[in-house]
Parts: sequence; structure tokens; C-alpha cells
Amino acid sequence: MTAVFQRIVEMPTGRTAKLEALARWCDPDLGVVTPDWFIPGAEQCGLIARLDHEILGQACAALALWRSGLHPELAVTVNMSPLTLADPDTCVAILETIAAHGLPVTSVWIEATETAMVGDQARRTLEALSQAGVRIALDDFGTGYSTLTHLMNLPVDAVKIDRSIVVNAAGDGAATAIVRSVVGLGHELGLAVIAEGVETVEHERLMRRLGVSLLQGYRFGRPQPANRVLRMPRQRPADTVGPVPAALSPNEDARIQALHNLGILDTSPETAFDTLTKIAAEVFATPIALVSLVDSSRQWFKSSVGLDATETPRDVAFCSHAILQSNVFVVENALEDPRFAGNPLVNADPNIRFYAGAPLIDSAGNALGTLCVIDRSARRFDEPDRRILASLAEQVVAHLELRSLTSRLQASLIERAAIELQLESEANHDQLTGLANRRMFFAELDLRLAAGNRAVGVVYLDLNHFKQLNDTIGHAAGDALLRHVADALTRAVHPGALVARLGGDEFAMLIDCDDETQLHVTEARLLAAIAHPCIIANQAIVAEAAVGGALAEPGDNSETLLHRADQAMYRDKPHHRTTPPATNSRPAHPPAAAELPISA
Repeated sequence: MTAVFQRIVEMPTGRTAKLEALARWCDPDLGVVTPDWFIPGAEQCGLIARLDHEILGQACAALALWRSGLHPELAVTVNMSPLTLADPDTCVAILETIAAHGLPVTSVWIEATETAMVGDQARRTLEALSQAGVRIALDDFGTGYSTLTHLMNLPVDAVKIDRSIVVNAAGDGAATAIVRSVVGLGHELGLAVIAEGVETVEHERLMRRLGVSLLQGYRFGRPQPANRVLRMPRQRPADTVGPVPAALSPNEDARIQALHNLGILDTSPETAFDTLTKIAAEVFATPIALVSLVDSSRQWFKSSVGLDATETPRDVAFCSHAILQSNVFVVENALEDPRFAGNPLVNADPNIRFYAGAPLIDSAGNALGTLCVIDRSARRFDEPDRRILASLAEQVVAHLELRSLTSRLQASLIERAAIELQLESEANHDQLTGLANRRMFFAELDLRLAAGNRAVGVVYLDLNHFKQLNDTIGHAAGDALLRHVADALTRAVHPGALVARLGGDEFAMLIDCDDETQLHVTEARLLAAIAHPCIIANQAIVAEAAVGGALAEPGDNSETLLHRADQAMYRDKPHHRTTPPATNSRPAHPPAAAELPISA
């Protein structure tokens, strides 16, 4: 069983404040076995305490090395099973392990879930550990059933907001409210608040806006072995000095917002930026040149020459210092500079000795990052060199802002096109049913007739008793019936047919049809389609209608063709009028109350 570690970073500096130790098992036969399988198995077979103490020992050994070197304030957190905490000997065993590695007890945090806090012995173990100075974190906070009681009655030093809440917070008002409430509660009770599952820039931005100061997740790196997650010292000299983190700019929030607004972080390489880094590397004869953008907790490379990495933590970035300058920032020999002599980028790959970075300052005065050149040997950088690098940096800024402007213009054009499509759709469609409206119907009929296509048929359909329906159970029910009819008609016609609502309770269908038989089949299909009852206002309503159709004849225009379909429709309902229509407009013909097609 091996311990791997995941960073817990402090906002807004991006400094690694803690590392969580996680158990990993790689079996020679089974391969990588996931914790959700082997943890329950260890609990069932009585091996969980042995596993927990093994991981604690590995975590303390790694922490002792880190604290003796570059990270003297670092802490680790270790999960403990409820079964382990329920063992009366656990408290003494944990304290002995911490002391055996020469660590202060305050540098070790024990993470326990709410389940662990239910048992009396587990509670006593946690209380004893807290009294001895060990910090306690309540894990998976927000998913249990008595969290507030635990916060009030237990010596909890931190709460970890569960990943399921964090990943849903962006699109879920309830999850956002939970995070905001936990942060407020934590501040009131003097507790640290840690958000788990921070995987994207959007997650980080939202958690910071909600006031969470400690973040953990793939956004800041996946769990890694101790010798990879942070630099391990080769020895333990008393005078080892770690890197000196750069201060934050006075307008840090505005600077970060301006960087994110560019929409460039984590994008693919682009020729415009790669060309400038290649020029910089060639002009100054350096093995490494970078376009580096300094985010809240990392520096990310939009373009790089001579370096395989795509990003590094901000707390070790030379560029974090360079963005605080208005001019080119130069380190001629990093080993002789107390700010960088203990930097892992100096003492290990890429073994930086010389650095020169020109800040990328946008038109609003925000330093977004740098164009920098790096050498593995100390060297001088005179004033002409500085002017050339600054000029190249101005070109990088010009490309950044041009790229942003182009993206905004493209987004604006897409939005405008979408609005135009929406307006066109609204102009041609009935808002209630979504069908084509009268305007679109006549336009399409004119086009087909003008094209000389005589296999054109029009079917006219008029609902019976619709006004009485509105008067009896209300206009909302009438609207629901119209939508039901529109849907039924659309499903009943063949693809390519156009279904329209001409107004009120009148519908028309434009179909491809060249004989009377086919026309009458279509009419029958439409009547059958709308005859299925629908439940509206707690009543079963069956739509009744009259239908009539006509085929295009030589000399027809849209008005004459529709008029003949209208005449045919009225022949289908002779009892509802006394005189034939003179035009397409028809007088009202209210039915008797007994004819209302409504059944309870």
C-alpha cells in the first residue's frame, strides 16, 4: 500500500498549504485497485487500522523531509476510518507516529467523516487527539445528517465541502447557497473551509467568489507520489532556504479577471505566439523562451521553446515577480539571488540560472504574464537586450488583444445571427402553437404555384364549437386545445407538408398531392388525428372539426386555391351556417350548448 498526495492550495496566493495523503494499491495481478473497492474490503476483514496507520507513517515521513527543506510550514491530512478511530489505542498510536518523525502535532490533520463521529469511542479518540494538538477536519461536509450538531459539539478545526456540492455549484442555486452558508458558518466558528473537487477554472473562480480560501482538486494537480508532488530535498541542511513567493499586485482581482476574460487559458498552441517565442530564443541565444500567463495559482505557458511543461505552480514562478515590474525583470544568476536560490526550478530541472521577463501589460494596465527567456548558465543582459525583449512583449500583447477582439466580434456576429433567426422565426410562426402563420403559409403557397408545380393541395380545417369551449372552461383551456390540435396535425401529415394556423381556430395544410383520392385520404387522416381526447382542466376533451380540400388548377393563385378549399370545408358542416361564404372570411356560427364536445 502506497501513499500519494494531492495539493490543497491557499487562495489567492496559490501556495500549497497542505497535502492530503491518499491510499493507493497496485496489485501485480489485479493492477490498480481503486480505494472504493479495497477500503470496504479492508474494513470487512479487519485490516483497515493497519492500512490507516501505514498511510499515516508514510505521510509523516514525507512531511518531515518537506518541512526540513523548502516547505517548513507545510501540513498533511490523513483520512481515518470510523473503525480505526473506534479503537481505544488509536490516539496513542497516532501521537507516537508523529513524534517518531520529529513533527509538531499541529502539522498533522486527521480527516473523519460524520459516520466516525457517531460512536462514543471514536468521539473520545478525536477529542483526545484535539487536546494533544492534532487538527481535526470534518470530511464530506454537507452530505450527512447531523453536521451542525457535530460542529457545535466536537473539536473540529476545518470542514471540507463535499465534491458533489462543489461541481454542481455553478449551475445549481441550492449548491451555491450551501457553499455560501458553510463559508459564513466557518468564519463565525473560526473554522477553515476547504472545497474538494475543484476541477476547472470556473470551479476555482466560483469558490473564490464565494469566499472559500482553501481549494483541492484536479485543477491544481492529480494525486502523485511524494517525490513528484513537491520537491524532496537531497539532504537536510540547517540553512536550507525555500523560494520567496512574490507579492500580489495591488489590482490582483482585476488582473485575474482581465486574464480570464481573454479566454486564452488552456487553449491550443497558435502560430502567432509560437513565432514570437522562437524569435526571442534565437535573438538571445537561450535554450528556453516562454509566453507565460500568470493565473491565480499557476503560471501557464501559451507558447514555449525548450520546455515540455505546460504550467508550474505560481509560488515558484519567476514570472510572478516579473509581473510586479513595469520594466524587464532580470535575474542574472539565480543561485546568487536569495529570492530564488532555494527554488526547485533552480535546483532541479530545468536548472534555471538566468531569467529575463518582460511583463505583458494590456491596454488597461494589467500585467497578464511575461515573454521571458531562460538560460541554464548565468549571463548578462544589457539595456539594448531589455529594449528588444520589451518590444517583442508588446507584439505578444497586440496578438492577445487582437485575438480577444476577434473572438468578441465572432461571438457578436453569432449572437446577431441567432437574434435574426429568432426574429425571422417569430415573424413566420404562430407564437401559441409554433406552427407556420398566415404570412408564411401564403408565401410558401405562392412560391409553389409560381414554380409551376400543379401537384399542390390545400386542406382547410376549422374547429367546431371553439368559442363555446373558451366561454365554458376558459381561454387557457382553449389555448391548450389549440396546441393539442397543432401537434396532432403536424404528426399526421407527410414530411414536406406545411401545417399553419391561419388565425383563431382555423388551420391549413399545404401538401404535395395530384389526385382527389389522395386528398380525401389526407383529410380523413387529419380528422382521425385530432379525434384523440386530451385532458384539459381536468376534463376529457375531444376536438371536432370540419375539413375540406382543393387541388391546384391552371390559373390558380393562392387566394383562389384557398377559397375553393374553404368552400369544400363548409360543405362538410352544412348545419352550422345558413348562407355560403362570399369570401374567405366567414360569419360566426355558434353551436347549441348540447353540441359542446366536452365529456367529463
